[in-house]
Amino acid sequence: MMITYIKVRETTGENAVVMMDGQMIYEDLRQHLVLGRRVVLDFSGVDIVTTPFLNLAIGQALGEFSPSTIDALLGVEHLPRKGETLVAEVLHEAREFYGSRRKLPSYDESCGVEIYGR
Repeated sequence: MMITYIKVRETTGENAVVMMDGQMIYEDLRQHLVLGRRVVLDFSGVDIVTTPFLNLAIGQALGEFSPSTIDALLGVEHLPRKGETLVAEVLHEAREFYGSRRKLPSYDESCGVEIYGR
């Protein structure tokens, strides 16, 4: 299987902290995930990464793709110090957040029906 590398530093510079940059990374990542392609986010040259950046760059993928798809297709490399811990935390929290949204019914008062996935 072909692997696509997304060089995070080309978008963020040395600091992966800006949420807009995280969204740009996600949009690039998403294009490959939709097609079932393996993608590696390469953090070479990035000195600082923050949770808000990772929530947008990676975490929101679990709102659209299954955990098994993310596990199979997404990789990360060359994270700065503490980056692996942050990625693990973001993915854990996103699984909990999006998983509970998929399982719990919500009630739409305007039409009186339960709506799943909201």
